Amino acid sequence: KPKVAARPGESTEGQGGRSEKMASESARAPSRAAALGLVGLLFCAMAALRVCADGTLGPRDLKKAKLVKGGDGSDYYYADNLAPGFASELCKDHGSAIGVFRGPYLQAGGHDRVIVRWSSEAQGFGVVCYGTSPGNMASVAFDEESFPRGTEHSVSISGLLPSTEYYYVVAVTSAQRLAPVEKEVEAFSGWGGSPRAEEDSWSFLVEEVEEAGTGLEGSSLGIVSPGAYHSFSTFPRPLRDSPPPVRVWAIGDSGMGDDNARRVRDAFLNFTGGDWDLTLGLGDLAYGSGREYEYQRNLFDVYQEQNARIPIFTTPGNHDRPTSDMWKQTGPYFDLFTNPGDGNSGGVASNHKSYYSFDYGKVHFVSVDSQELGLH
Repeated sequence: KPKVAARPGESTEGQGGRSEKMASESARAPSRAAALGLVGLLFCAMAALRVCADGTLGPRDLKKAKLVKGGDGSDYYYADNLAPGFASELCKDHGSAIGVFRGPYLQAGGHDRVIVRWSSEAQGFGVVCYGTSPGNMASVAFDEESFPRGTEHSVSISGLLPSTEYYYVVAVTSAQRLAPVEKEVEAFSGWGGSPRAEEDSWSFLVEEVEEAGTGLEGSSLGIVSPGAYHSFSTFPRPLRDSPPPVRVWAIGDSGMGDDNARRVRDAFLNFTGGDWDLTLGLGDLAYGSGREYEYQRNLFDVYQEQNARIPIFTTPGNHDRPTSDMWKQTGPYFDLFTNPGDGNSGGVASNHKSYYSFDYGKVHFVSVDSQELGLH
C-alpha cells in the first residue's frame, strides 16, 4: 500500500469564497432523510474511530490508487493506466491527436449507465471505446443527437453492469468514416450509444483479422498509449445492494482555481489514496460569474484527472448564476453539466436541470437549488 502524507481538514479562503474538502466513509448507509450537508460528519462518526484518528484512509483498490512520485505528495500518477491499452479502431484518433482540452469528465453516474463528456479541437463524431479490461476496450458508444458532429461531445453509455470497473478512451471520428455503418448502427439500437456486449453486435464496426492466438480474434484493436485512457466504476444497484463503506468528496466555494484549491485537492488525494466513489460540487464552482472560461480554468483544469475517473454531481450557487438563467435552464452552467434529472440514476425524475436526485446503493442524494429557485 503506497505511503502518503495526509493533511486532513485543510481548508483555505480566497476572494469571495473558500475551498473546502470533506472525506467520508460509512459502514452503514444513512437513511433517505439524512441531510446532504451532514453526510461527511455522519459517515465519519459511524466509521471506525481509527479511520478518523489515523489521518488517512488510503486506497481500497490498488489498481485505482494515486501513487506519489515526489517528496511533497503533490507529484503523483494513477495506477489504472500505466500500461498501453487496446481499443476499437474507431478510437484510433484520441488524446493529443484530437486536441482534447476539456475532460473527459463523468456525469450522471449510476448502477448501469454513465455519461462521458469532453471538448476537442477536432470536429467530428465523439466516440467512447470501453470494456472491463484495458486490453479489450472494444465496445463503442457515440455522441448523443444533441451534440452532433462538433467539438462538444456527450456520450451516454447504458446497459452496464452494477459495481463493475470499466476502462474507456474518448476519440473523434469523421462522418465519412462512419457513413457506411451509420445506418446499421441506427437500425440496431438507435444512434446514441448502447453497448455492443456481444461480438456479432459490434463486429461490423471493425475489421476482421486473421491472426490467431492473441485472445482478440474477431476484431481489429488499436493501441492506446498509457495515460490516454481511464477507468470508472458503476454504482451498486439502487435500494437493493448494500455498498461497502462509501466515500464522498464534497467541495463547495471551490471556484478560485488557485494554489489553495490545488493544495486542498492534493490533501484529499493523499487522504484517500486517490480512491473514492463520487464527487459533489456544492456550488460556486467558478468565480467570479460562472463564465465558461472560468469553469475551464477553475474547475476542469484543476480537477481534470479526478473528474475523468469519478462522476461529479453539481448544484448551482450564487456565483454560478450571473451568466446562467436558472428558470430557463440556459447558460454555461447548463451547457457544461449533465445531471440526472431524467431519473435514470435512481430516484424520481425531476425533468429539471437545477434539481434532481440519484442513488448510490441504499444511499439517496438530493440536490436542490436553494439560491435561485428556492421553495416559493
